[in-house]
Amino acid sequence: HLARSLKPRSVPMSKGPRVESVCWDRDGADEVSTGEFLVGTSTGTMCKALIADGKDRYWKVVYSLQDSAQPICGIEYELFPPSGRHVIEGIRKYFVMAATPTR
Repeated sequence: HLARSLKPRSVPMSKGPRVESVCWDRDGADEVSTGEFLVGTSTGTMCKALIADGKDRYWKVVYSLQDSAQPICGIEYELFPPSGRHVIEGIRKYFVMAATPTR
């Protein structure tokens, strides 16, 4: 199955900059989906992606460093505990940490 497969494969929507780092949603994957994950690229771009049923569902740029010569070589995120109106509205907030070779 897709979520636990050890076989590498090309991700067509990721053509272009080289993938430098990946951060997986620990709880989002299942038998047919990777769940959402973040990707850091060689050009300092951070993308949110999802692969389901063996197909790329989306690959969306969510942040770009001002210095595109810096790759995002490490990436991690944590979900903030819901509080106040966020519980009622179902809003999820994340704290994203990204590292470059110099920062």
